[in-house]
Amino acid sequence: MGKKTNLELHGNTWRVTVSIPVSLREIIGKSHFKESLNTSDLDEAARLKHGVVGKYKKLIETYKKIKPQKTLQPLNSTITS
Repeated sequence: MGKKTNLELHGNTWRVTVSIPVSLREIIGKSHFKESLNTSDLDEAARLKHGVVGKYKKLIETYKKIKPQKTLQPLNSTITS
């Protein structure tokens, strides 16, 4: 993984960005997680990012587990007389 992977310079400060899968964006309400690392030093940001990226990857996995796998039909539409 490259030094700048998942990093974005915002002004003078590095921040982590983690892309949210398209299938979860409506549920989560955004396309990326972003969090400041509160440093202007790229080497320090590259060291700090791993914990933050891991946190968001774990959160994405949690959302994948709770996301409905298919749309449920209303009960009354499946009952026949």
